[in-house]
Amino acid sequence: MTNFNRTKPDPASWEYLRKTSVKLHNQWVNQHFKTEEGKALSKGQRTLKTACTVTDNDNAIKALFRFWLFYVLVKSRGQLAKDGIAAIPEWYETKWGSVPQLVVIYRKFKNGKFWGPSYPLTIPHWKLKASGTKGYDFPVYQKGNVATVVRLADNSKIFINAGSAKMGERVFKALVKGISVPRVREAKVSFTQVDERRDTSVVYPYKVVFYDGTGNNTKANWEVFFTNQSHQSPR
Repeated sequence: MTNFNRTKPDPASWEYLRKTSVKLHNQWVNQHFKTEEGKALSKGQRTLKTACTVTDNDNAIKALFRFWLFYVLVKSRGQLAKDGIAAIPEWYETKWGSVPQLVVIYRKFKNGKFWGPSYPLTIPHWKLKASGTKGYDFPVYQKGNVATVVRLADNSKIFINAGSAKMGERVFKALVKGISVPRVREAKVSFTQVDERRDTSVVYPYKVVFYDGTGNNTKANWEVFFTNQSHQSPR
């Protein structure tokens, strides 16, 4: 009778580490993107789930990038993920954990309803409370290939992709009253033509999410939804 010796897996080996970490990671990815019974994932959610899932063909570097995408940009920013943001927001550069900031979620609006993907616009040093923000006149604007970059006094930035430099500047000026005054005084505005094709839809403020810049800052302190946008037009 042949005696087969079965080799026990070595917990200290690279292969054991790889298989265990990938298995657990993909389980958590599937759990994170699990929807209610009978509901399908949106196109953006499916795309993001695929990008986060480690495959057998991934090398160590690619797997680490998928880990980073999921745990840093998706898991810890769960509030934004719920809004269907399928990738790193356009020109997203803020100092999470140290700067109070407001994320304005823009969407398309037609026939009395919001629809389509979400477009975040992050505003550092937002000073208004929820009550003041609720009545704030956030601008409606047309997206496009002109990137308006506003550099505030502490080097934090606001990125606005609009249809023209004039429109990008108008959007920034419409937001000034809600930003801490010392940060705005020395603000510098620049414009860059983006070569890649960008969405040129007119977008409307759908909701805002505020982070106060204290603690681990992974959960919003408050949020405000907007309903009636039919009377507004780009300006």
